[in-house]
Amino acid sequence: MIRNDTTALLRQLSEKLGLPLPDLVANGLLPDQIAAQMDKNCAACPDPAKCADFLADRPDRIEKPPAFCVNGRLLTFLSKTLPKTP
Repeated sequence: MIRNDTTALLRQLSEKLGLPLPDLVANGLLPDQIAAQMDKNCAACPDPAKCADFLADRPDRIEKPPAFCVNGRLLTFLSKTLPKTP
């Protein structure tokens, strides 16, 4: 996975959705290539500050990713198909 500020945002967002990406990859529930592509998508995001603000305004669990998220469709799919952490 790419390591930068957007990776931290992706990790925070996925954890708030109950989908910790590193755990999903480690447990074989999400291919590493998909997680790496998600990182790349985030790195190409035109407005990571918007994501940071969204996450800062929501300290607890969220039900769905924000509409502007470049990985929103995939995160929504994962959230509907994979087991969530408590």
